[in-house]
Amino acid sequence: SGWTSRGGAELGTSRHELEGQDFESLAGAIKDLQLDGLLMIGGFSGYDAVHRMCMQRGRFPAFDLPIVCLPCCINNDLPGSELSVGADTALNSIVVAVDKIKQSAAERRCFVVEVMGRYCGYLALMGGLATGAEHVFLHEEGVTLDKLRGELYRMTASFEKGKRLNLLFRNERANSVYTTGFISALFATQDRWAYARGVDHKAEIGKIAAMAGMSAAAFEAAWTDVDLARAILAERQRGEQEYRVQATPTFVFNRRVVGGNIPFDRFAREAATP
Repeated sequence: SGWTSRGGAELGTSRHELEGQDFESLAGAIKDLQLDGLLMIGGFSGYDAVHRMCMQRGRFPAFDLPIVCLPCCINNDLPGSELSVGADTALNSIVVAVDKIKQSAAERRCFVVEVMGRYCGYLALMGGLATGAEHVFLHEEGVTLDKLRGELYRMTASFEKGKRLNLLFRNERANSVYTTGFISALFATQDRWAYARGVDHKAEIGKIAAMAGMSAAAFEAAWTDVDLARAILAERQRGEQEYRVQATPTFVFNRRVVGGNIPFDRFAREAATP
């Protein structure tokens, strides 16, 4: 049928979290189908669903059956597994795409490549190693202005020695402030702030930050107050982990999560609902 060669969730799966009536419906389906066991193929959402089922075994005896979890996630961030299904395919796709980018590079070009992986740097790190990247920005290590400045100096020195291309990888959640757009703009305009004489370097970087959407106050806090920057990042991570924030903007109404842009009338209804 050719189904195995096509990407996407052909089975119609989703990231729906089991709760309330879902357990009763699922238990009924297991009884009706007379299932002897379950094979869960998926990522963290699938693992979470299995965990919730196991926690409900006291209420629903139908859940007391053998369950096997097959790690299937390109992020390669699942517990108890060295390599999840899909991670190697994703890595090969990254290598193919980046090789084409490198072939098109003119003299003195810098490419900043953002890859998926959520909070796990596997794809970024292995992709960087496989394609010969000069630096990889990971969530595990974080991103600071000092690191960016040092990378700029290294890159400029390499160009002066005749290097044609510099390749940088960034994990999609390496840092909530220093985004791929910010890093790209920073590197693209480095001649105006890194080496120019008689220039207020902080003011020039502040302009770039403003172009990336940072307010003057937020930029000043990130520049001078390391503890505040860490606290902001920790709060953002807590929101993603506790409420599964996946979109910008995301609203939480009495622990109900509503993601994406919504009309004002819906916002008003959600806010008025207990």
